Amino acid sequence: MALGLSLGELTACCAAGVFDFATGLRIVAERGRLMQEACEKTSGSMAAVIGEERGRVAELCRDFDVEAANFNAPGQIIISGEKSRIVAAVAGAKERGMKKVMPLNVAGAYHSRLMEPARAAFAAFLAPIAFAAPRFTIFTNTTGAAIADPAAIKAALVSQVVSSVLWEDCMRAAAVAGATEFWELGPGGVLAGLARRTDKAWVVRSFAEFSDVSA
Repeated sequence: MALGLSLGELTACCAAGVFDFATGLRIVAERGRLMQEACEKTSGSMAAVIGEERGRVAELCRDFDVEAANFNAPGQIIISGEKSRIVAAVAGAKERGMKKVMPLNVAGAYHSRLMEPARAAFAAFLAPIAFAAPRFTIFTNTTGAAIADPAAIKAALVSQVVSSVLWEDCMRAAAVAGATEFWELGPGGVLAGLARRTDKAWVVRSFAEFSDVSA
């Protein structure tokens, strides 16, 4: 099985043979370019809400007209939206007794409606690119569930630009589907940390280099 957080979902798709490596690079480059353009045309920001349940964060988002961008792990949710609204939401969260709400140093409001221009252009870019059925199970951030139909995978990648990243849900779905270990492939250990925060019983390993895996 393979799953990836946000941009990493493209890596999971490539590993599963949905498209080849060269095509994956083209998709990554265009996605980044379009999202950067959207950032430059808007004034967006994000903030991390730590130690709160989804319901309370949903209320905060509703009251301050921002969106939940990432459900990374239990008690780690990222909110996204217009900069002024995020500032107000951070202040409002503290007034509500939320102890740890931190603005993030980001270029824009990713995974929010401010990325809509990028979503529309990305859909047009992906339209002529052929997608194949994955060779093994992959999961989509948009629902947290397994996905296999090539057209549905393409639609999910487009939708993901403006929708919440349900990373915790993806990890839990993989565990239910039979994953016995979680391997983080890439530099750092952020995803491994999120996995351990989600379920301390999971076996989690990190590999920064390909040679680490083969060893």
